[in-house]
Amino acid sequence: MLSHSMKKRFDTFVDAILAIVITIMALELPQINSKNYALNNVLVAVLVYFVSFCFVGSIWYQLARTSDEVKQISKKIMLLELMMVFIISLIPNLTMAMVANATKYTVMLYGMTLLIVESLMRIVSFSTLKKCYSNTADFIRSYLDILGSFTHGTFLLNIVLLILGWFYPKIAMGFYLLIPVRSFLTIDNERVENQLITRMSYSERKIFDKLSIKQKRKLVKLMRSYRIKPAAITVKNLKTKKWQAFVKSVSNELNLDSNEIENWFLQK
Repeated sequence: MLSHSMKKRFDTFVDAILAIVITIMALELPQINSKNYALNNVLVAVLVYFVSFCFVGSIWYQLARTSDEVKQISKKIMLLELMMVFIISLIPNLTMAMVANATKYTVMLYGMTLLIVESLMRIVSFSTLKKCYSNTADFIRSYLDILGSFTHGTFLLNIVLLILGWFYPKIAMGFYLLIPVRSFLTIDNERVENQLITRMSYSERKIFDKLSIKQKRKLVKLMRSYRIKPAAITVKNLKTKKWQAFVKSVSNELNLDSNEIENWFLQK
């Protein structure tokens, strides 16, 4: 096991590598003021940079959240993280090769790399979090909080896209470019949901768990729209126009009782 101080240094080292990867990607963008630049090349380079940035940013967030759960990590986890970071450093070049020439070989190479990184991330998170939680329900909730409730679906989608990439590489490429962006844009949804759930009583949690994934996403979206945070509502706030509008929207959209919604958010 790595000591707490050694783990902190290792986390800093991983952060530095990912920061360098993003910096190199930015430096490789073509200079717009150059005499020989072509607009198409610039747009392709910016697209590749954006997709790669989203991918690296999502992985960094998941690693940081996982690392924050523990004070020590094993040497096995350290080696897996280093292997994952090494493969991540190849993503920008693989993305550029795929966008520049979307053949079945470049698309499948990119897809296999994505699948390997995702598999390593799942192993690291699973192994690390399993040691933190004795309660299975808490472990699963924390695992999905970090990786996202769509993690299994995304994994299966990547396998399907590998097969699709052999026959229809350009269609598979389109999906491959969207997956990192989607993960990056929804990176914090699970955390907000988890903060809300941890405050609920057993009976309240049973009602919440009956909501579909789409309904839960809608709730988080409404929370952000009205700037409502878990445990941020007091009895005095119940009469404000913003809170009443929020409760009405949630009640209409999710078909929930207004009193139940208040119980979820009131300070306890």
